[in-house]
Amino acid sequence: MDMDIIKNMQNKKRLRNTLDFINDICLELAKSPERTTDIIFKLVKLYTDCIVTDRIFGVMERKYFNNFSFWNLMFENTDKISKNIINSIEYIKLPQKICLQLSEIPIIVSPHSRNKLIKNIISVNTDKENWRQQTGINAQGFILYLPIGITFLNNNGNHSVTGGYIKNAGEITISKDNPYTRICDMSKLYDLIWFDGVNYRLISKDKIISKAVSFEFGTAFEIGRIIKNNNISFTYNK
Repeated sequence: MDMDIIKNMQNKKRLRNTLDFINDICLELAKSPERTTDIIFKLVKLYTDCIVTDRIFGVMERKYFNNFSFWNLMFENTDKISKNIINSIEYIKLPQKICLQLSEIPIIVSPHSRNKLIKNIISVNTDKENWRQQTGINAQGFILYLPIGITFLNNNGNHSVTGGYIKNAGEITISKDNPYTRICDMSKLYDLIWFDGVNYRLISKDKIISKAVSFEFGTAFEIGRIIKNNNISFTYNK
């Protein structure tokens, strides 16, 4: 049998087993309402950590990368994204301010320069200095996608944020005062597409849209569907 076919079959099985595991956890959590559901987002974080860690290793090994975005981390062929799919993601009115701990949330950053990464790792390598979000003219922006709970860096600062990510310290603020920060609701996207372990498909026609760029992100995407179906809320500090 062709090796690609075998790998695709294996990935589909991996996805099914993972989603069965997440569903079982949700069933157990439902039996004990006093228990927090935050653990589900920690499981999403395992997958985003895989993506970012692999990226950091690539920078160390002098590989070249483009910046991650929500769409180019999903679809190998972004030309296949219809306006209907893009417009399914809606902006949520921002609260005055929310705070996210870099050490606790699922986050995607895109370091690409070996020298910049070295510089920023060194800059936070003290007991007193943690990564701090830039404000003002060079404000760093972040987009929080719900219900999945994944945050993407929206503009500049990939290497400084990665320094904080590696140190496991720092705080992200999403607020009305920073025009580069947003919260997006992707709930309607789950009515349009699904990930089968290899490809993203249209639900209405069961038609392949594009091969997935990342198995890990596709799996996190499907965990987000379980989060949505179980009405699990992402919590943050105000």
